[in-house]
Amino acid sequence: MYCGRPTGVNGHSARVVELPAGEYRDGGFDARFAPGMTERSTSEAQRWRKKRWFWLLSLILVLVALAVAEKVVRWTATMTSLPTGRAEWIWASIAEGQAEPEAFYLVRDFELDFTVEQARLLVLADEEYVAILNGVQIGGGRYSGEGLVDAYSVGGFLERGRNRLVIEARSSRGNGGLLLNLEVQGAGDSLTVVSDGAWQVLRHQVRSLGRAGEEIQDGVEPMVWGLPPIGRWPLPTMVRPRPTIPELLVGGEPRRAVRARQGGGNRVWKRLDRDTAPDRRFGPWVTFDWGRSVTGYLALEYPIEESPVALIYVGDELPDPAVSRPTAVLVGLEGGWLWSDTLPRRFRYATVLVRGSVTGAMVVPTDPKKSAALIPAEEGSNGVFGLQSKILRTPLENEFRRELHGLASAAGREDL
Repeated sequence: MYCGRPTGVNGHSARVVELPAGEYRDGGFDARFAPGMTERSTSEAQRWRKKRWFWLLSLILVLVALAVAEKVVRWTATMTSLPTGRAEWIWASIAEGQAEPEAFYLVRDFELDFTVEQARLLVLADEEYVAILNGVQIGGGRYSGEGLVDAYSVGGFLERGRNRLVIEARSSRGNGGLLLNLEVQGAGDSLTVVSDGAWQVLRHQVRSLGRAGEEIQDGVEPMVWGLPPIGRWPLPTMVRPRPTIPELLVGGEPRRAVRARQGGGNRVWKRLDRDTAPDRRFGPWVTFDWGRSVTGYLALEYPIEESPVALIYVGDELPDPAVSRPTAVLVGLEGGWLWSDTLPRRFRYATVLVRGSVTGAMVVPTDPKKSAALIPAEEGSNGVFGLQSKILRTPLENEFRRELHGLASAAGREDL
């Protein structure tokens, strides 16, 4: 088809190229041409489309950069306002998929070249911790899932020179985390110690653990999870002041259980002050009785050559593992001989289902009034609208129940 010879711009002729009607594809864009469209108009349209997409992409990149910058500013502001500061979640390295109970020490030495005026220790651990500063037990706690950080005033436990902070970390499922910040203030000086890769992991008990002057020979680096929030751990925004253990103690000797019985049912009780030999071992099911309610930290002794694992049930009435959840989980350390609960409790009986054995039970007494705020509330057993719900048990509980089923049957307890 011929379209003639039209007049171009300024009287000049414009060369007309005959193009078929249809679809023309260039750079991914579709353009439909009428027959006789000029090359100049086609190239101008293409340039306009390229400029339009260039500015659109530029605008998107600017918006993304602004969003990232805003998040960075907010993250920086949040991190500087967190009570734990630059502390990172740390833990001992464990095998992938491991679900066995774990207990170990996290150790950190530091120097103070000034006189301490005040110091605050912040600790959050999943599942449990016991904090020890220069050989003195400061406190313990259990993870609640709310991100509440325990705060202790520890200025009186620090010394000029070398100091040692030890955390006994425990988890019934193997994995876990520790988040810690120690802020020390002096006359014009300060020092901050946080949980990070500078700590050492020690998986067994040593006699010199509480003394800062003794070097840790076989410590290894911890696994660093990272800064909060991460995984199941939210931002630690709330701080709850806690009294130190020395503030809670009432003095005197630990109160030992007065009698014990092996197994459940109607087994015979035996007095411990008369019938128990020094090398007597209890397990795998034993209940201790103090004769009356006591308040304090439960402590269980075990053979030094063993690393027992146990479920512990306490109460003013005889605990029934068939309907109760464990109060605590004992995870023995290699080379250790004594396990202590992380929180004070009020009880008369303690039932221990143990893989291995225990050799004795005692309570380190604390002031009932001062301990009241720390004693965990008993879980309700009345259900919802009076209807009992099925108890959801952990893998460790189910494993113990399978191992002890024979004992339960022998005691006439088929419901365990």
